[in-house]
Parts: sequence; structure tokens; C-alpha cells
Amino acid sequence: MGLLEQNGAKFTNLRWVTETGSTNQDLLLDLAQGDASDDAVLVASKQNAGRGRQGRSWITGTGSVAVSYAKALSNLSANSGWLPLLTAVAVKKVVESNYDREISVKWPNDCLVNGQKVAGILVERNQEFAVIGLGINISSAPEIETATSLGLSDQVVIVADLLVEIKNAANQIQILTDKEIQEFISPLISTIGKKVEVTNLDGSVIIGHAVGIGLNGALLLSEGTSTIEILSGDIKHLRDADAR
Repeated sequence: MGLLEQNGAKFTNLRWVTETGSTNQDLLLDLAQGDASDDAVLVASKQNAGRGRQGRSWITGTGSVAVSYAKALSNLSANSGWLPLLTAVAVKKVVESNYDREISVKWPNDCLVNGQKVAGILVERNQEFAVIGLGINISSAPEIETATSLGLSDQVVIVADLLVEIKNAANQIQILTDKEIQEFISPLISTIGKKVEVTNLDGSVIIGHAVGIGLNGALLLSEGTSTIEILSGDIKHLRDADAR
């Protein structure tokens, strides 16, 4: 992993394994047992029991990688709830700057290429740490209609680039205020300005226009004459015809 250090990714504990169940769960266990600490990283070339939001499975196979990064939840100046969006924006920065692919960030935690999912983020916590989990399709994607890949071949190079920016992004919750992060994040979220359908955990559906991001990272949805906060749920970007 010399290239990771060469690219400036200095971490206290970095492991890259061939296969595991879930990098997030493995790293959380290492943290609980004292075998890992702040800035620890676990990367897996294959993940067979990963999870996405709301308990969905996230399988990382050939052509994809799973990356988990530990951030201590101490001396915060902003809400740690910003971490999924900050990480998604970090992915956008790396891919657009270095690899000439355009990334759209879909609230709250997805990165899209031409409307198809190329990466997803899941942040899990214990009392002391947040573990930022990223699954990204680098050279190929699962055979799912809504998935795509970056079409790149060198996993080590892009992971090195991503780790530098993920670390920088995570540090923002110790440097910036919620207001400063809100102002930075809002112009970069493709969901804002779109008509969206929100499916809540209880199955209820809300349709409205996404008009902004709140100080807590919530999606602000205009529904009729009122504006409501969406803290979680499945988001679908709609065309006008879809909402009729």
C-alpha cells in the first residue's frame, strides 16, 4: 500500500483485505476492542454482508471496493449528521477533478453518474466514533438496472485519492459550523430544485419540491404552502409527468 502513503493518506491503522462480511462492522468491532483508533481505515475488495441505509444489503463484488474510515466524535463544531453528504461531496470532488466523470450527489448519501448509482455511503456510530462506509463501483457494477461504474481499472490509485478527501471532509465537522457546512454543501446537491417522491419508513409517500438543506442536514421539502423537514426516507427524483 505504498501508493496510499505516497498520495498523502497518512492513517494510524490501514488494512486492505481480500474479502469480508462488512467493513463497517469489522471496523466498529476493532474500535470497541481497542484494536483501532481515530483515522483507522479498512478496505475490502469484496464485501458479502454489507448494508446500505434502512438495512438494505450492499454487496461489493469484483470491480468494486468497500472502504470504511473511523472518525472520533470529539471536539465537534458541527453535527456529525453531515458526514454522509460531506463524504458524497468528497467523492464528487475526486472523481470530477481526477477522472473526468461527472458526479451528481443525491440526498442523503448517493453518488450518481448519468442518473445511475455509482457509490453509496452509510455512516454508523458508537459512543466515541463514527465509521464512514463507502461502497463504490470502480471498474464494474452489479447487474442492477440502476447501478453503473466509473469504468476505471486501478483500484489502489482511486482509493488513495478518495481516502485523502474523505479524511479532509470528516475533519470539517471539527472546523466548520453547521451554517458554514450548509452553505458549502447546498449548491452541490443535485436533489435541490427537483420534484421528488419521499417514501417513509412506514410506507407513506410525500411528493414535493426539494428547496434546500436544513442546518441539521435534513432535506427541506415544499409541500403545498408548507415546508417540511425530511430526515430520512427513500428519495426518487421525479419528472413532472411522474408526479401527476
